[in-house]
Amino acid sequence: VMPDGSNRFGGSFYTNSYTTGNWEDFIVYELPEYIDTHYRTIPKSKSRGIAGHSMGGYGALKIAMKHPDVFSSVYGHCSCCLMLTPSYFDENAINEAMSIDSWDALLKGSWIAKALHGFSAAHSPNPANPPFYSDLPYEFAGDSLLISENVKAKWSANIPSWMADQYISNLQQLDSIALDGGRYDSWTTGSQYFSDALTKIKVKNSLEVYEGGHNDKLTER
Repeated sequence: VMPDGSNRFGGSFYTNSYTTGNWEDFIVYELPEYIDTHYRTIPKSKSRGIAGHSMGGYGALKIAMKHPDVFSSVYGHCSCCLMLTPSYFDENAINEAMSIDSWDALLKGSWIAKALHGFSAAHSPNPANPPFYSDLPYEFAGDSLLISENVKAKWSANIPSWMADQYISNLQQLDSIALDGGRYDSWTTGSQYFSDALTKIKVKNSLEVYEGGHNDKLTER
């Protein structure tokens, strides 16, 4: 079963958001209920796994961590954002994102600017801040560009590597946790960090680093 997790920002990050909708609830509750009532399934967590690539890997790992009663196994393939912070983005991407003030400009912008706005819409929504109804994690103090600590905290609350300590008992209920990443993919650093964080709290997991980049060997893996 492969649901579509995209939206106008290019990705929902599978997160419940005032701005973009309750994507986590869709994956955790609505989708399994629909499948279990329309197909021959075993409607138990032991018979369900969740997996994804890139943003999907991020969503799969976070959802499995929070809902072991629904999914018993998880596989994050080249997962993004497992230790993402506002400082990950370079100055050009930040300036582009902050200069965008309309949907037309966003849709014509770079993928990194869309990703920045998409992640903000998912994790730092703000219904009083049109046109995207979210807050970017940056602010100006005179000519200086600063990170907004308030928004950074909202982002951090949704980063799997920082969340793991809060969900130890949930993680220990999962039958299997697997991660992988390409040796030449910058996101693999996050997968390694997350795997190490799980190992530190005695949660069994596996990590495989293979020859390739972010989109290499996607179909075969």
